[in-house]
Amino acid sequence: MKSWKNSLRDQVGSADFDAKTFVADVLRGNSGDVVRNLRALRSATQVCLQFFANDCMAKVLLELEGELSTFGQLLGDQKLLVESMMSYPFSQTVGELRSFTQRIPERRNLVQQLLDAVENCVSQLRENPERELVFESDLTQLNPENMIASAPSYNTATPSPGGVQGKRDSAVDLEWIKELPDELDVCIAQRDFSSALDLLSEARDFLAECADKELVDELSKKFDQRQKQLAEKLIKELKPVSDKYLQGGPRATRKATTLLIKLGRISEACDLYLKNRSASIKFSIKELKVIDNAVQYVEQLNRAICNVIVDTVREFKKLFAGHSICFSVLAVWASSELKSYATLFLMHVFDSGCSLSVAARCITLAFNSLESLTHVSLDLSFQLEILLHQSVDKLILDVERLIIDAVNLRIAEDRWRPYNLQSESNLAKCVQDMKECGVDVSNAVCDGCRLWLTSQVCNFARSVVPFTRDLALLREAATFVSSSCDSALLNVWSVELAYLSQKPSAVDENVYKKNVEFVVGYLLPLCEQSYERVANLQNFLLLKQKLNECAEPLVQFYQPFTDETQDFEAIGEV
Repeated sequence: MKSWKNSLRDQVGSADFDAKTFVADVLRGNSGDVVRNLRALRSATQVCLQFFANDCMAKVLLELEGELSTFGQLLGDQKLLVESMMSYPFSQTVGELRSFTQRIPERRNLVQQLLDAVENCVSQLRENPERELVFESDLTQLNPENMIASAPSYNTATPSPGGVQGKRDSAVDLEWIKELPDELDVCIAQRDFSSALDLLSEARDFLAECADKELVDELSKKFDQRQKQLAEKLIKELKPVSDKYLQGGPRATRKATTLLIKLGRISEACDLYLKNRSASIKFSIKELKVIDNAVQYVEQLNRAICNVIVDTVREFKKLFAGHSICFSVLAVWASSELKSYATLFLMHVFDSGCSLSVAARCITLAFNSLESLTHVSLDLSFQLEILLHQSVDKLILDVERLIIDAVNLRIAEDRWRPYNLQSESNLAKCVQDMKECGVDVSNAVCDGCRLWLTSQVCNFARSVVPFTRDLALLREAATFVSSSCDSALLNVWSVELAYLSQKPSAVDENVYKKNVEFVVGYLLPLCEQSYERVANLQNFLLLKQKLNECAEPLVQFYQPFTDETQDFEAIGEV
């Protein structure tokens, strides 16, 4: 018996042992009874294995129940601990924390002792030469049709002749690829779109190398259907469905857009991304507070539209970096959003009847908000100029017409008499008001309550100086209406200078001379200097020449108005 076992051990342990040949040789010399006994033994073994598996499953379930109960107990303890910590005073909590931190090094020492003990055991095992370490290698399981009854813990097998470890068997590959559509459904249902796209990529690579044409056709249809479902989910993801989703900014849709681009739906990704940003802008506009202050409203409007356009362009260049054809769509989208911005801008700035200075401030804010687009290679300032040009021109013409109408009205009522203010206090207040407007009339005081200047000249000075300053601010902010600003200033001055050049016969010569000297010698140079400085003009000679031509008939009356040695002659009571 021992000799048979020794020979069997030698035969199995030989280098050229082949399990399949060994089993075939053993079965070749036996009768059918042996085969039947083997089959019966195989059935009994399967029953035992099933019973053993059920027993193991029951033990695993019991262990899981124990772990769950332990976990529940731990959670209860943690809850009690948190409640007790909330009720403890701060000083006591700090003391317990210190004691806990002191116990940490003790636990680390215990772990280090266990590691040292394990290393000692390994070293002792290696010191004993009689001990053998058996390592499990990659094996190919025998065909179960050979009727070999083997225990779960020991398999009679031969090493894999392929020599490549870790390579998946073709049967496993087929099983995996057939189950992959179900895995894709699970990923899509769980909104794990990145994993679904990775699985689709692996499936496409496998089908490209598969030689079974029928299998490839069958699975290709399934994968095409799953890819279509994934694309529909991503498209639905990009469509804004709630206000909370719109508040995420352009980066909130980055993931869905990137996955849709990887699926080859570039045009749809571009269109949906820009539509999402448009919906976000509309939502931001609805959230704006309508206020009477035009400047503050324009600041809010810039944050809601212009800043969003800038952020969208920057994010778009990152997402569609390799697809230059999409940038034309981006330019069209930005242009349409700028039109919406211009509509709201015109409605709340120009339709509300604002002044020239407020309009200049709002236009400056609008163009400053678009300067960031030039850093991302998108300049829309020229389009904003086109959208605002007509309204700015209309505003300038309206203000010019109001000034000219007021001047004509004062001209019709003018009697060429010194301005009588009835009292010294009224005179002091008038001088102070004119000084606040930027006009100094202290040298034009005639006596205790009168000015040498007529009421028409005083009102003209009070209106033309602020008008010139505001017009200069608008000219600097909106250079595209510079010609309209120059024409308005020239037209207003032309009316006043034409009136002064027509001296009535009954007017006192001294009064007429004092008013002409004030208007031509002081007020006109003051407005020219203010217009040139505030508007930051590089070449003011042409407009200045036009103004001087209008004042040319009055040059004979001109004397330096700022001469402090000049004495005014008192006249009779008016």
